[in-house]
Amino acid sequence: MSIPAKLIAVFDEECYYHIVCKTIQGNQLFKTDENKRFFLQRYHFFLGRFIETYAYCLLDNHVHFLVRIKSTASIEKLLTAQPQTGRSITQQYFLDRKVTLDELLERQFNSFLVSYTRSYNNFLLRKGHLFNRPFKRIAVTDPIHLRQLIIYIHANPV
Repeated sequence: MSIPAKLIAVFDEECYYHIVCKTIQGNQLFKTDENKRFFLQRYHFFLGRFIETYAYCLLDNHVHFLVRIKSTASIEKLLTAQPQTGRSITQQYFLDRKVTLDELLERQFNSFLVSYTRSYNNFLLRKGHLFNRPFKRIAVTDPIHLRQLIIYIHANPV
């Protein structure tokens, strides 16, 4: 079953998005508080330079993030300041204008989710995918939607 286009919005600079990452078949995403800390560390490592996070919620079988994409100019500046040996191939391609901002961010999100999945699998001695693909990203198009989304994300655990 294909996912509707509105649930896999194209990432654009300085825009807000509701990101939802769900596990396959409702599998448990976190076994310990340390899993949650590690998940957020991986999130920051892969995405912290590219997005601003306004709200998030970690639930048993999925997570929600409200993010704003940084400007292309600021991302280029950050990547240029980093040694070339420290950049991923996709990051270098972005600087060389061979991939779009959307492709760069999708790759960063995918790298984050794969990184967490590998660690989680090692921790639990399991194999295979953990997250549904593709992860959902919904464009937030107006201030009312933004405000309601912040309330929704923070109230979701209740």
